[in-house]
Amino acid sequence: MIDSTPVKISHPLHCGIFLLPLALAMGLGIGIFVAPNFVDDNTRMHVELGESILQRGRLPVSIQVAGGYCWMNDCYLTQVIMAIATRIGGDHSLSAGSWCIALAVLALLTHFNRRDNVCWMATIAATLLVLGVLIQPLRAGPQIASIACFAALIALLQCAFEGWRGKWHWTTPRRWIRSDWMYGDDELKCDSQKLRLLWLAAPLFCIWANMHGAFRMGLVIFWIYLAVRALEAICQRGQAGWGLVRRMLLMGVVAGLATLVNPYGPWLYGWLSHPGTLTQRELLHGSAVSIFESNVGPAFVLLLAFVLAAQAVSIRRFDLAQVVGLAVAGILSIADARNAALFGIAAGFWIGLPLNEFWTLIQSSICRAQRKRQRFPDGASR
Repeated sequence: MIDSTPVKISHPLHCGIFLLPLALAMGLGIGIFVAPNFVDDNTRMHVELGESILQRGRLPVSIQVAGGYCWMNDCYLTQVIMAIATRIGGDHSLSAGSWCIALAVLALLTHFNRRDNVCWMATIAATLLVLGVLIQPLRAGPQIASIACFAALIALLQCAFEGWRGKWHWTTPRRWIRSDWMYGDDELKCDSQKLRLLWLAAPLFCIWANMHGAFRMGLVIFWIYLAVRALEAICQRGQAGWGLVRRMLLMGVVAGLATLVNPYGPWLYGWLSHPGTLTQRELLHGSAVSIFESNVGPAFVLLLAFVLAAQAVSIRRFDLAQVVGLAVAGILSIADARNAALFGIAAGFWIGLPLNEFWTLIQSSICRAQRKRQRFPDGASR
């Protein structure tokens, strides 16, 4: 006789004995950021540049470099903030600022996972995986500005496309040119009020472009994400979806134009992209290192393994926009380990639901195995 009693999934993490060691592990990982020895010589170089800007009241102009470009300071605003923090509390204030940003990013990640009804087990697992990738980039330095801005960007996308995420919206090509679409006749839970939040990407990229050169990678991921969402609108709504496409195109263009609001204007792009300036930038930011040759390589590989496993095993998989965004961030990270933070943050926001489904399946299997053992003790036959 088949037992039709529904399986009740318990949540052992409700017990403090399980939460305590995980909370201690997370606190230990975050707490190391307040150590003064995380302020190295490279950080002090940035502080000195910021101090010179404060004393002179203007950006320094250097000699001509490759391609006729003068030396351009792509993170001057972060350097000024670091110099002000050093005036207040020395190295301890820099480390404390890094710790606060780390705590804010992890808290934001936890909030959005719990908002999507991700259980605590999956949320903490995702947070610890991301923490392993972010330990090195979260040291005091201009790169921490990119971590904060990119986390804010992903949070913005999560809010704007809430209800739209988590599903594959592709249809047959015949539906792409349909003209009989009516409101509510598709799977897109599009909220015009929430989509307006994407206009906040413009001031965000404006600030980011004045704080760190990694804004270009964030802008590429933002454009690709919007492009996939626009294609999904065409798939679901046909000709009526072009309104959303034009809206997203305009938002992407405005965000790109906002990055031109910097002391160098469009010349900043040319300088950052010119191969002749690599030597000058390496003096401040260090040379590019492959992810497999860096200290963050093992943590990146572990996170990537969990992403692939969650995509392959769980029922609730990533949608196409998330897959493409993670793929682009992963390729950028493999080429340059300094971009691993972007992949880690995106994965931390998006891996929660697949991990939650995977954890639910594991709990169900454990419960069924326990019930079968109770029904047939000591290996008794059926």
